Amino acid sequence: MIKPWDFIAVRLTLFLVLGILLGHALEIKPLVPAVLVFVGLCILGLAAFKKSKPNYLFGGSAVFVTLSSGMLLFSLAFQLNTPGHYSQFDFEGDHLWHLKIREIGKPTEFSQAYIARVVLLDQQAAIGKVKLRIKRPPQSSEPKLKIDDEILVWGVASSLPEALNPYQWDYARYLRNQNIYHQLLAAPGQVYELGESGATLKGWSHSVRSSIVSRLEQPGLGEKELSIVKALLLGLRRDIASETFDQYRRAGAVHILAISGLHIGILLLILRVIFHPLTRLPRGRGLSIGLTIVILWVYALLAGFSPSVIRAVAMFSFLAYSLFLNRLSQSYNTLALSMFFLLVLVDPYLIFQVGFQMSYAAVFAILWVYPVLLHLWNPGNWIFKRIWQLLAVSLSAQMGVLPISLYYFHQFPALFMVSSLVIVPFLGLILGGGIAVTALSILGSLPGFLVRAYNQLIAYMNGFVGWLSRQDAFIFEELPFDGFEVLLGYILFSALVVLLKRPAAVAVRNVLLALILLQGYGIYNSYITRQTERVLILHQFRNPVLVHQKGHELYIHGLKTGFGSSLVKDFQVGARIRKLEYLALEKKYVVNGEHLIRIDSTALDIPRERNGILWLTHSPRLNLDRYIAYFEPKMIIADGSNYNYLVRRWKQSAAIRNIPFHYTGDKGAFLIDL
Repeated sequence: MIKPWDFIAVRLTLFLVLGILLGHALEIKPLVPAVLVFVGLCILGLAAFKKSKPNYLFGGSAVFVTLSSGMLLFSLAFQLNTPGHYSQFDFEGDHLWHLKIREIGKPTEFSQAYIARVVLLDQQAAIGKVKLRIKRPPQSSEPKLKIDDEILVWGVASSLPEALNPYQWDYARYLRNQNIYHQLLAAPGQVYELGESGATLKGWSHSVRSSIVSRLEQPGLGEKELSIVKALLLGLRRDIASETFDQYRRAGAVHILAISGLHIGILLLILRVIFHPLTRLPRGRGLSIGLTIVILWVYALLAGFSPSVIRAVAMFSFLAYSLFLNRLSQSYNTLALSMFFLLVLVDPYLIFQVGFQMSYAAVFAILWVYPVLLHLWNPGNWIFKRIWQLLAVSLSAQMGVLPISLYYFHQFPALFMVSSLVIVPFLGLILGGGIAVTALSILGSLPGFLVRAYNQLIAYMNGFVGWLSRQDAFIFEELPFDGFEVLLGYILFSALVVLLKRPAAVAVRNVLLALILLQGYGIYNSYITRQTERVLILHQFRNPVLVHQKGHELYIHGLKTGFGSSLVKDFQVGARIRKLEYLALEKKYVVNGEHLIRIDSTALDIPRERNGILWLTHSPRLNLDRYIAYFEPKMIIADGSNYNYLVRRWKQSAAIRNIPFHYTGDKGAFLIDL
């Protein structure tokens, strides 16, 4: 029986990943891992001449070299280590940045986001990537800049915004895992366009996609339907309305809105059918492989060469090789080789992307679990057999990604099987129809009835997804799941698969042991939560917020139900809260026997207690020096509802009198353990 661990490529890829993660944790200079690789190669060379079997020295040195190579890969990709990175220059304050646009983000009401590559900093050659936000004038819609455009920006590079509240999504960490460490915010008047210079494949792809989109906008597709078509065919998701995207997410079908392994796999099957006659010709099998892989990579180029597209096409290029050569037993090898290829030749930072993790987890689970499920039940009826095969693929993939999905998104759409059973069989028709509509539109010979039929097909799919998203009883959200639970979840998953493969007493014992570990960790977390009581003043723009956690209960002072929902949801999931209660803010609290005194914009009816903790909200017009002299507060807290210039003034007043000052915009939420 084939086991994933039996393949050398699987082992090497696993140790390479561990090496990259180790390099990420240590962030050391390339010299150290380079020396380790050299020493490991020397030992490996000596071990190759050893005659004894098994040759443990050879295996151990191979593992050491692969681990060290992973560390070296990350160190070389870690741009803060690279000579000439802009961070090695003096870039404090206003400077002239010469940038080249590399990615276009989704616009917001106030700004348009870009990822840009640094070309020059104050006329000096530099490298690195920055996040650029250009303020959008009113009534502005489409981004003006294109990929490969070069611009001059006069502005200040600021640090990335850190997470200021407990359990808040760490946007700074997300960007650092893309080698981005600073951001620029500029008004349109601070940006001078130099035009397109040094066009790249990615820039050419963007131009071709823009041309295709302009053609698609002419035939008369509905606005909502057109946004779905652009996402399905070209990977352009920025025009999808938030409401539509949320419906797909709740229905467990959001994966079809991003070009991923599912889309490339369907395209691969279509190409296999088209090129099947070639296999009857001399050397036709090799020709069919070559044509298939070329078309897949051309499609990747047209879809924007995004990391998700590159990942999916690389993965299925390797799998196509196995499929056309009828070497399905080597699927684990080819899957591992595709990951190895991406991490070594493209970017080791891909390992930190959620899509990368979920794609490989899903495909690996399909290769491992799908044959087991088919062996459990093999219906004789053709219709039942096809339905079961589809369900088995969906169930296998869902089992593979469930721990990761719970960790990142904290939700589980129980109707994912229904969405897969209905949407996936027709996705080939939707993709094929989209390609046909696009091609005919470009040629200028698109019949109106085909546009109407395709528009109606997309509308039916949107309607079905919308109906699924409204079945609240089958959508489980706010599910707490941390990193250790991910590990325990995969241990349970592996034990279940082994049990399904070979039912035995040992396999049953392992499943029960994994369940006990997972439940025991949950009981431990529940016990820790019950013992927790604390008060926090959170950082929230415009709104002062105080939360009081008593075990699994959370009392929220200062927010109305529905306001600040992401702030509350993050805290609810992270702290494993089961009950929420919203309360009004008060002027005075007693915390650990000390008075917490809140003064707001009215600055009226000020509590008279001395030696308390002063909490300033809503920018009160207060003579702080006089207040300090009379009431002698032990500490001063200012939250995100205050004007910045007042916060700076208060901070100076507190420093003169040696009073601790806590601004939540700098130091994050203020915590008092009870």
